[in-house]
Amino acid sequence: LLRLVRRLRSEAYGDFAWIYDAALGLPFSAASAPILESVLSSRPELLRLKSLDLACGTGLGTELLVRNGLSAAGVDASIPMLRQARDRGLRVVCGDLRDLPFRGEFGWITCLYDSLNHILSERDLLRVFREVRTLLASDGLFLFDVNQPEVYELIWSSTDSFQFDDDTASLEMRTSFSRRKKIGTAWIRGSASRNGRRIEVTEVRRQRAWSRPEIEGALDRSGLVVVERNDFDPFEQAADTGVGIKWLYVCRKS
Repeated sequence: LLRLVRRLRSEAYGDFAWIYDAALGLPFSAASAPILESVLSSRPELLRLKSLDLACGTGLGTELLVRNGLSAAGVDASIPMLRQARDRGLRVVCGDLRDLPFRGEFGWITCLYDSLNHILSERDLLRVFREVRTLLASDGLFLFDVNQPEVYELIWSSTDSFQFDDDTASLEMRTSFSRRKKIGTAWIRGSASRNGRRIEVTEVRRQRAWSRPEIEGALDRSGLVVVERNDFDPFEQAADTGVGIKWLYVCRKS
């Protein structure tokens, strides 16, 4: 158990959770909501089933599911992020995507905002997909997005840093990318106001650049079939960079 707790802590967001919504989460949620609502409206018969939001973070995606009439639960490895999700009145638990703490069936399972890029090995990606298949209803859908590899080649390799600043928080994020290892690294520094005190944030996050054959091969080996795969550009960066940004997958059981 202690080994699991240490591993989750090493992989989860810490104090960055207090900056996350303003700098990244809310803009992504606003951009992705119309797409998710369109998919949800196409399958109203599944509204009677429960839904599960993997890597739910502060609960923005979980909240979207609830607003669309679903009974939703969320799971994430970050206690600070889950505290914010609970402040939204959501039902969330701490857990590992590779060993989900749930039983039963879910009609909708989501994993949003390139959360699966935080899975760094093929073995672990297979474990996540197999956990999803175990919980997915026979007529259910699994929705997730991942960064396209070109994002790491061009954007994460850039010397330009991402910066955010408002009355409550400031953030600078520098990134690099190892083509040999297919691993992107982000160095995060910033500060945020929380309950009258200033929180300093210093974290390092890593992501894996997954190719389409790797993703779809892992889905196939896990017993999941791709129903749709679409390009998704939540921040309208493609026109500036000349590359695709994300793939949005909709899957079902094979």
